[in-house]
Amino acid sequence: MYDLELIINGLHNIEKSLLHIIDRTSWIETVDDFLKTPSGVDALDITAIRLMAVGEEIKKIERRSRSELLSQYSEMEWKNIMGFRDFIAHA
Repeated sequence: MYDLELIINGLHNIEKSLLHIIDRTSWIETVDDFLKTPSGVDALDITAIRLMAVGEEIKKIERRSRSELLSQYSEMEWKNIMGFRDFIAHA
């Protein structure tokens, strides 16, 4: 069995990051809006950093649950989400 409190904490962190992205990018209407102004570039930076945090939390949940939890939700593309984190961080 895994530490459920750590898993729940990780899920709360993911939720906070996603809500932060939504809050800070609500004015974005097209992809180009990220590059037109300094505030758009800032929104892109915030989005990238928060998406990396989401990917990292998912990796932690996968490790902490010994790959038991995420596999129960196979409709989600967990590997792609974790891989996207790596792409943002290293590409």
